[in-house]
Amino acid sequence: MNKSSRQRLVSGTLVGGSLLAVALASCLFLWWLLGKPLRGEKPFDQQAAGSVVNLVLSSSLTPKSSGAITLPPALASNSLDGRVYVTVDSTGTTWILFPTWRGKGDNLAGYLYRSSQATGPRPATVTINGPDIASPGGTRSLEYTVDKQIDANWYHIYNDMD
Repeated sequence: MNKSSRQRLVSGTLVGGSLLAVALASCLFLWWLLGKPLRGEKPFDQQAAGSVVNLVLSSSLTPKSSGAITLPPALASNSLDGRVYVTVDSTGTTWILFPTWRGKGDNLAGYLYRSSQATGPRPATVTINGPDIASPGGTRSLEYTVDKQIDANWYHIYNDMD
């Protein structure tokens, strides 16, 4: 192998190696980007939300007939839209939804309070009142997925149609 051939081989190896490094870096960047939560959920303060729960359960805050409660300014930061959504089921359990993320359509995530302590495994889904995009300030009963149970009274839920 002459000097010219070696130079071309080294040059080709460097170019090929550089392209491979760029491709690998691009793949790693995409993996990092797509692995991040795409949903920018509002931070949730369970203790502060507990104050809202106490006011609802003591009837100091009462829902409209639709189940929505517009929170007073001092409490509005507990929910993405300044509202909580109340459902009372057939067993008398009160459910209070605190939305923390809103996507397109009915896509929503949030924290859900349950007035009676849960026993047994967490439910896979719950059907409760949430915001109605067709009627601003109104509610709509939807089935939400329960993705984790925080404690005996709190769940993280979502509805993601995509």
